[in-house]
Amino acid sequence: MIGAIAVGLTAITWGQYLWRIPREQIPRRPWGSLLHTGLAVVLGALSGSWWGWAAALVAAYFWFLTFTSTYRPPIGVGVGDQFPEIVADTSVGTEMRSSDWVGRRTLFKLYRGPW
Repeated sequence: MIGAIAVGLTAITWGQYLWRIPREQIPRRPWGSLLHTGLAVVLGALSGSWWGWAAALVAAYFWFLTFTSTYRPPIGVGVGDQFPEIVADTSVGTEMRSSDWVGRRTLFKLYRGPW
């Protein structure tokens, strides 16, 4: 029974965390998730069953990934912000600057080439 609780805690915590990744809602240090996985480690180790130990290992892996992560939220340009100066070569070979387009409605689509 204790091992089942550890498995449930681990599965729910990983599910919630993985659900947040594409939405960029990950806190720098997810203390609630760390608390739940810490409890899962303790319960899994105390359970004495192999699946309780497996849950404890997966929960401990969550701790390892959290404390070794270097995730930094992306810094973007918001509506009304000053657009950063970008200098690029056009397909014709001339230089284009983003400041050349000041005062006009412009959509910048930036591509990374096949290099």
